[in-house]
Amino acid sequence: MGEIYTHDIADCPCGQGKIVREHHTPYNPWPSSHESVEISCTGCEKSWEVSYGGSELVERASRDASREAEKAYEKSLNSISDHLNSLLSDYPLPSFKTQKEEFAYLTKAGLYDGKIGQYHYARRDAEMADIAVVRIDSFIVPKLIDTVGNADTYKDLLLQGQAAKKMRLKKRWQ
Repeated sequence: MGEIYTHDIADCPCGQGKIVREHHTPYNPWPSSHESVEISCTGCEKSWEVSYGGSELVERASRDASREAEKAYEKSLNSISDHLNSLLSDYPLPSFKTQKEEFAYLTKAGLYDGKIGQYHYARRDAEMADIAVVRIDSFIVPKLIDTVGNADTYKDLLLQGQAAKKMRLKKRWQ
């Protein structure tokens, strides 16, 4: 097993227990040890947890709310991305003489971010339009919306994304 050294480093939030740092040193020839920080109060350990690095206490309810806000933000980004990619099938992509020209166009437009070898391999089984993926920050987004999209739908999705981002930041720092 080894030796365990325990040190009280702070009072817990309710003031009845302690925050404890444990230093574990195993009995073996390898120079290794492990430290952990724990709450030694049965009441507070239900409502609080020690952060991953052991440097701060996090209220479980705020952590859960922060995770939910993060999920909502990711969902809003996915909705925007899905909408943009649904428009791409109706967008008139130019034709090129070579795959190298296609690759240059797609990378400049922000529709492909792989390497040229990966592109050549993917093009063996798919068309250029099938390989292209619109990212939210793609250069082509304004032209895509103007050409085949509904600007109001796109603006609504952006507003939802901005609201989700504000909530995410708010919950992260509460």
